[in-house]
Amino acid sequence: MAKSVKRSIFWQGFNVAGIAIIQIVYYALLARILSPKEFGLIAIAQSFLNLATLFSQVGMGPALVQHKDPHDRHLSTAFWAHCGFGIVLYALIYLSAPWIGSFFGSDALAAILPILSVGFLFSSASASSLSMIQRSMDFRYLFMAENASFLAGMITGLTCAYRGFGVWSIVYGTLVQQACLLLFSVYRIRIPLGVAWSTAAFKELFHFGAGLTLIRINNYLTNSGVNLLLGRLMSLNILGLFERSYRTMMIPGKLLGDVIDKVMFPAMSKLQDDEEELSRMYERNLSYSLLITLPLGLWLSLNSEWVVQILLGPQWLKTVPALQILFLAVPVRVTMRLTDSVIRAKGLVYRSAARKFLYTLVLFAGLYWGSDHGLIGLSWVILGASVFQYINMSALAVQRMNMTWEVQWRPFLQAVPSLLLFILPALLFTQFMGDALFLAKLFGTTGTFIAGIVAILIMYRWYPKFLGSHSVELIAIMDRQVKKRTGFSLSRR
Repeated sequence: MAKSVKRSIFWQGFNVAGIAIIQIVYYALLARILSPKEFGLIAIAQSFLNLATLFSQVGMGPALVQHKDPHDRHLSTAFWAHCGFGIVLYALIYLSAPWIGSFFGSDALAAILPILSVGFLFSSASASSLSMIQRSMDFRYLFMAENASFLAGMITGLTCAYRGFGVWSIVYGTLVQQACLLLFSVYRIRIPLGVAWSTAAFKELFHFGAGLTLIRINNYLTNSGVNLLLGRLMSLNILGLFERSYRTMMIPGKLLGDVIDKVMFPAMSKLQDDEEELSRMYERNLSYSLLITLPLGLWLSLNSEWVVQILLGPQWLKTVPALQILFLAVPVRVTMRLTDSVIRAKGLVYRSAARKFLYTLVLFAGLYWGSDHGLIGLSWVILGASVFQYINMSALAVQRMNMTWEVQWRPFLQAVPSLLLFILPALLFTQFMGDALFLAKLFGTTGTFIAGIVAILIMYRWYPKFLGSHSVELIAIMDRQVKKRTGFSLSRR
């Protein structure tokens, strides 16, 4: 199991890194062509698409992953359920598009929704196959399929954008990406269409899936639902600025969170009856996660200006103060994905849904207040609500898995030495550079990133006890991979 998990983390790490790089380049170029208003428009349209996707899949994909022994009848039944729900919900979106456009005061939105929603049909048809690829931990193929699909979508979107298609460039890019992913997924996992529909299999999957759908409704409200709320309270221009700030903050969280969730959920599901081993795996990976995200989140917060300059361009500099706050939420949002994975692996989806509903109430109440305080107010609300939810979900894990709170706070202490070593060069740099030119700041901040990593590696080589056991374990894993490929080792041994 340990070897399989490490191999899966390796390939899924490459997968999400590749997707993140493609998306960073894609949206960095689009941000220099499209306006904040157009990003605000697509944010609202995508929110409705995400809502339809949520109900069309009714959690059956993850139910296939979590099931102890899924058969062909489970896979076939899940496929037909996805497609049936998908067609019904597409029809609802198509018919309601004029009303939605009128509600938000945008004829363009009414025109975009029916076309963008075609991609939702593609994702419904691919959901079962993708889930089985994940369950088999075939992350090498998933890496090739998802990266090739995103690359095809990026090329399509940028070609359309440069030809003056405006917001439609994102629509067409999304459709191409989802169509390609459908082809890759069904090629790898063929759906046994000859197997008859099984009501018993549907009930098995639906019991878990319905609880997971409740969780996903809360996740939807706290992500895409935020755009709908703010789209009603604020102008499309301000919404576009917030949406790009929020999505920029989500890049490192998605990069690391997707690795954790897609690998650890199936791995933990296989250990769901061994609570002692499950608890050890959870604490170890929580520590690994914090060792990466705590230094990274603080470093990004200190260097938000050049992040905006590179990813969005100078016309988006108004988002810098917001990002300085939002990047502080990266560690808790990533580690929350791990906590959520272990809770789902234990089948506690309904208890998790109740906790997440409370979080949604807190978040929406905060955003209603924050909408009167601009981007800064909204950013503080996101940070505060993220901390609240981490504590909220950690309490559930402790309560239901015979853990102690020590399992939750000990990994934070393990990360402190690495955090200090990594962040010290950045703190010194920001004190001495002042109002230096942009290029000087860019090279300087890049240097602080490298200097922080070098400081940690020097300590690993000469005084590893300072870093703590989990930090040494994590670096040793990477050290072995480097030694296998180059023959060079960081260790003195």
